[in-house]
Order: sequence, then structure tokens, then C-alpha cells
Amino acid sequence: MRAPIGCWVTVDTSPGAGVGGGPIQHVVSLTSTAKLSRAGDFSLTVAAADPRAALLQAKHTVHCWAIINGAPTEIGAGIIDTIQPRPYQLTSPR
Repeated sequence: MRAPIGCWVTVDTSPGAGVGGGPIQHVVSLTSTAKLSRAGDFSLTVAAADPRAALLQAKHTVHCWAIINGAPTEIGAGIIDTIQPRPYQLTSPR
């Protein structure tokens, strides 16, 4: 799945323990692939200028959201495995 316009990202350090006081709003790209026989993959790129970009740290969990049919819907999630700064680019085998 490619990210729709208007998606945002929340960051957790553990299930339900959100950090940063709000979402990362400057999502440049998101690709999320579900796989039937095993965990999927995701890749996320955010603008380094986003004031919350520093929350993106290895082993944190990201949840990607968009409004679908009028309701906030999770469109991808994963644990951050690799970070490539400028812009922050995250990948994770799921």
C-alpha cells in the first residue's frame, strides 16, 4: 500500500506508550506490504524538518494512519529496524 495524502505517524516505545505529544505530520512516502505466510515489510520516509522526527529511533514502533471512510484507520505499522537520516528513512522486516 502506498500512503494516501493526509496520512500521519504516531510513535510508541512500547504498546500503548505513545511519545512526542502528537503525530509526525510530514510523511513524504510510505510503503507497506502484508504477506500471507510471514510478516510483511514497510518503509517510511519523513521530512527531517518535522519537529518530531527525532522520535524515530531504533526499536520504537510506528503506526501510520489515514482517514478512510471518515474514520482514522491504521494503514501500516512496524518496529523501526534501520534509520537512514536526511531525510529519515525507516525500514523493517515484519
